[in-house]
Amino acid sequence: MRRGVTLVEVLVGMVVMLLALALAYGVSHQLFGTRSRFNLASMMGRSAIQKDAKVGLRRLIYRIRESIQILEPLPGRGGDTLVVRDITNKKLRIRRDAAAQRLVSEVSAGAGWTVETTSVDIAVEGASLPASFPVYMPNCNSVNFTVLAPDCVVVQLSVSADDQIGAFMTTIKLRNSRLAF
Repeated sequence: MRRGVTLVEVLVGMVVMLLALALAYGVSHQLFGTRSRFNLASMMGRSAIQKDAKVGLRRLIYRIRESIQILEPLPGRGGDTLVVRDITNKKLRIRRDAAAQRLVSEVSAGAGWTVETTSVDIAVEGASLPASFPVYMPNCNSVNFTVLAPDCVVVQLSVSADDQIGAFMTTIKLRNSRLAF
């Protein structure tokens, strides 16, 4: 019976250990490295962007779809502000608040605009039901509204979180428009 370990067995053991360490380092570098697009921080940043954008886009699409008519910009033109007439026949402006880096909806109040904070309710068979909710999208870097027709608009926007930027684009047709072309 032999006692002890040969030099070859020690070297083979060291090579196996080094391969395991190199593999562990590579995996950890991919998950936690700052330059990898597959790292956990990057994935969480994209997740935050998608979460903010999903909720904000849903409200934006619903708010525009439930409007009656697009007032500004004129068809064939674009801009960073959209003015529509909502289902209660009030003027509504959707714009990017540059100071707060967010997309907001505002209602016409006399000579100015007031940021919406509550839902718009309508009376249906004696009950008050919410018709739409205020638009609010944090971390909005830019927005552009291109009006294709008085009842159709293309929305392009970018949202950022934790050094990650997500770009989104959608076309929205007004559901309650009674315009004839």
